[in-house]
Amino acid sequence: MQYLNSLSSNDEQNAYLAGLMSLVPVQRRRNRQEEGNAMFHDNYFMYKVRNKGGDKAEEVNVCFKNFQSIHGISKGKVEYLQKNFKVTGTTGKDKHGEHSSSHGD
Repeated sequence: MQYLNSLSSNDEQNAYLAGLMSLVPVQRRRNRQEEGNAMFHDNYFMYKVRNKGGDKAEEVNVCFKNFQSIHGISKGKVEYLQKNFKVTGTTGKDKHGEHSSSHGD
């Protein structure tokens, strides 16, 4: 969490977090409903944290809740990263403060 907070911009933080997330295709499906009515997921996310021990760092798989807790981020932040990652393959650019000036001057 210290490293995440030391990053200067929101875009850098998003890139770091996205680097710890992997989009993995679903391997096996169980049909609980008829094929036409079933809602299948094509992918799921795996989460990692970096653990620095001495002079080397290792990545350890963790669950969604631990990923949030360890990095001190909200569920909404992770969902934002997931959505951008699925749609564009990147974390996207932070758009805070960017808006059109069409609000009646």
